[in-house]
Amino acid sequence: MSMLLETAALALPWVTLATSTLTLMAVRRSVASRSTARCIIKSIRGARHYWNEDEARCELGRIDIGRDKIEYVIAAIADGVSGGGLGALASKAVIDYFLNTVTFSLPQILGMVEAHSKTRTCDALERRLRDISIAVSGVLMQSVQGADETLKAKLAEYSRTLGVPIYAATTLTGTLILCDYVFLVHVGNTRLYIHDANNKLKLLTQDHVDPMNPNVVTNVVSSLQDRRAEPYYSYHKVNRPARILLVSDGIHNYVHDEELSRIVSETRDPHETAERILRRLLSGSGGSPPDDATVIIVELP
Repeated sequence: MSMLLETAALALPWVTLATSTLTLMAVRRSVASRSTARCIIKSIRGARHYWNEDEARCELGRIDIGRDKIEYVIAAIADGVSGGGLGALASKAVIDYFLNTVTFSLPQILGMVEAHSKTRTCDALERRLRDISIAVSGVLMQSVQGADETLKAKLAEYSRTLGVPIYAATTLTGTLILCDYVFLVHVGNTRLYIHDANNKLKLLTQDHVDPMNPNVVTNVVSSLQDRRAEPYYSYHKVNRPARILLVSDGIHNYVHDEELSRIVSETRDPHETAERILRRLLSGSGGSPPDDATVIIVELP
């Protein structure tokens, strides 16, 4: 990912980073007990990076609402940028803030449904969709704005400690899935797609990039004090069974939408889907993709 600003690389030994070899496909899964949804994450490091600056996380679970239970999925992907590991620091910090904020707010959000718990929970959510969407949008927007403020404060402190100006930024695409609805917030050029029972792949986000130079991302969470992230919120109904795909630009810059759609349509297991996407990326780049590449697949039965 490119930015409007260029920064010198700084070697920062106090930044703890998870690194991987180019061909290693790191798999992380978070599957709650009794959850019917599944979440698969696979990522590889790009050839021009010393470490993988993408960050991706997924949390699945169920919460008791009256006599019923409601299943939730929280998934997020971030693509950091800067030198010396600060991009990885930024993406991890923002993902942490997003997950903590949304998880902490879940009981309050679902409490709006509990008042109607004499009926099926998802039916109650449908009836109160407008109110719940307003509540969720507030939480998701605050998760981005709070992450932006936190990153600014963290990097300002590091800058004072080192005595030099330092900079980092990251995209963020995050979603909360409740019943048949995908609520999402988005900053930058990471993407979220849905592939539903109609067997069609639909892009639900818009890249925040310079029209003249798509490699320049114009809306990010960053450490710059005079720039603020401008998150975009939306929600969408899902026609199950469906799959939700979140990808970094290391995927969608090289594996086009038509290829993604074909791969998802031809594979039933989400592990196989993610592996085929990365194999397609590797084959199209001579086994050495230049950028970090990450894919999250959420399967909704």
